[in-house]
Amino acid sequence: MPSISSGANVVQPDSPISLSRFNLRPIPPRVQQTWFGKIRAFNTFTVLEWIYLGASIVALTASLGLTIQRFTVEKPSESDFTFGLLLLLTTIFCYHYVIHSIFTERWDELLVFVVSNVIVVVYCIVNYINGERPTIKLIRLAVVCSIGPFLIVVGVIQCIRYCQSNNLIVNSVGGLSSLQKSCRLYYICSSLLKFDLQLQLSMLILVMGKGVLNMTLRQKIILASGVPVTILVFIFGSLGIRYESQTLMIVFYVLGLFEPGYVIYKFYYTVTEGKEVDATYDATFVCGYFAVIIWMLLIIATVYFAYYHFGTGLKEKLFEKAGNSPPGPNPMASNSIEERSTTESSIGDNTRTGGSNEDNRGTGLFKRTE
Repeated sequence: MPSISSGANVVQPDSPISLSRFNLRPIPPRVQQTWFGKIRAFNTFTVLEWIYLGASIVALTASLGLTIQRFTVEKPSESDFTFGLLLLLTTIFCYHYVIHSIFTERWDELLVFVVSNVIVVVYCIVNYINGERPTIKLIRLAVVCSIGPFLIVVGVIQCIRYCQSNNLIVNSVGGLSSLQKSCRLYYICSSLLKFDLQLQLSMLILVMGKGVLNMTLRQKIILASGVPVTILVFIFGSLGIRYESQTLMIVFYVLGLFEPGYVIYKFYYTVTEGKEVDATYDATFVCGYFAVIIWMLLIIATVYFAYYHFGTGLKEKLFEKAGNSPPGPNPMASNSIEERSTTESSIGDNTRTGGSNEDNRGTGLFKRTE
């Protein structure tokens, strides 16, 4: 029986009001928090996205198997073995691009995967027409032509959808346009870091030239020192933009100077020392040009992000539940948070006083100028 409180005609229910009493279910979360940031929840995936993800993994696995089979045929002392290593590295990065782009709505990473599929389709067709036609080439051509057009067309559709929707950004940082802009630029910087890592590692693979067994002492030194430096550039850059650390960004820029220097050296060495034009010769210049362009875009984007978007509260929004706050306080972020708190207090005081006092016009981000 419901009880009536003394002194008032208020009926108190036997049990508290809950959603279950009205046959309502809680709304499932649209984002999931991970150590690497926020990703989409599985319930937000469409059927087409699941099909595309499955088809992409199948195609990449088939490509990986054919590449490994190629290593059993090619000799480590030939340039085709080096080109096979380059294809293996590209396949591994494509695994990450297609999976990560769907989970985080990264249209730029998915676009790289689409472009890779276009290159593979064109390469397989031209290679089968102009060269010898063994059974393995026919199988590869059949697999690529059967699934390649689907991956290209649907990938372009998904790229356009991700570029226009920005659902993950809104669900991650809220409706504040300044935070959405910061988050969008952060995603671009992190994607450029991955592109730079892939291209620099590809350039280091191409230093082997005629295979692993024919490397000179200079090539071995470049390969042994270049790989750690390239990985360190990626690590310092990723941690710098994530933790909004100026110190890490300075180290990133200093180490990053080695990358264009190596590309220029590789161009000079290929032109002066290259004795014949082969697949690795052409790949060196194509990969080098893209590496320089991506490096320039990366430097410009990270400098802009560090100068204008450090301390806006983005890292607290993206990694608030990851349990990995940056080492040491960030005075820029603290000032930004205190500034927004002062702004909210000023707006509240202005509302209570009817806005008649000119001292309560707002400060910080919301300050208006006459």
